Amino acid sequence: MAEIAANPRAVWVGGGDFIDAICRAGDRRYDEEAIAPWLHGKKDVMAVERDYALELSKPIMDKCAGLVKGNHELAAERWYDRDIYWDFVCRAADIKGVEPGDL
Repeated sequence: MAEIAANPRAVWVGGGDFIDAICRAGDRRYDEEAIAPWLHGKKDVMAVERDYALELSKPIMDKCAGLVKGNHELAAERWYDRDIYWDFVCRAADIKGVEPGDL
């Protein structure tokens, strides 16, 4: 990320999988010991992961040329009926100061 931030001509595209989307609610893959410690005890794991990814990308968000949905975001839709990708895009667009469709 530092290279992108330092290069005035650099742009980036988010290739999806911004979150793990392995949550407590009925997910047999969930194992408290296997997830990041900063997620322990959190009620809305997807929201915490989304916010973490946004915070990490905030310094270079102005150089974001686009965002793509990954299989983890698709899994969130399929198994949790939650469009966390669109939520991520809307928040990223707000940080960048553009409309969500521009990303």
